[in-house]
Amino acid sequence: MGKQELEEVFANYDNPEMINNKKETSPSHRLARIIKGYNKLVYGDILADAIGLYRIRSKSPRFKAWITKLESI
Repeated sequence: MGKQELEEVFANYDNPEMINNKKETSPSHRLARIIKGYNKLVYGDILADAIGLYRIRSKSPRFKAWITKLESI
């Protein structure tokens, strides 16, 4: 189910912020449930680096607004 479930989530949600409405559906909790051994503290920065800040910002409007605000300080 793991890979198929991830592909369905990617297909159904253009914006990852839309699946973060409760603890069980947050991206890190989904990944921990789907991928045996996944740990946000271990793999979160590796995945973020692999995805890239530009792509993360383009897919996540609230995150983009937050980063833009920090950059303006």
